[in-house]
Amino acid sequence: MFVIPRSNLAYLNGQDKLQKPAFYVLIGEDAATKPETYIGETEHFKERVKDHDNKKSFWQKALVFVSKDADMTNADVQYLEYKAIAVANESNTFILSDNKQTPKATNLP
Repeated sequence: MFVIPRSNLAYLNGQDKLQKPAFYVLIGEDAATKPETYIGETEHFKERVKDHDNKKSFWQKALVFVSKDADMTNADVQYLEYKAIAVANESNTFILSDNKQTPKATNLP
């Protein structure tokens, strides 16, 4: 797992291990309300986070989960996204306003 402050996205330039399937959470830190959060999955986090940096203003840090080897597949990260969104919605502790789509459960072996 990586914790990457938005202010330090240059760190990603030397991190080739983040150029594979990843499950991630972008977290805002507004103390007045529940934290605004975005939960996602991607094949290439280094590229995906550039889009989020340009389009989502609320977040201050990213939690990124990747496999240290090639054991985590696209289906695995899609399942993690599905479960995390379901748990976040049930717990009602985050604002998920940017998660517009509800992912479907994947069929894992």
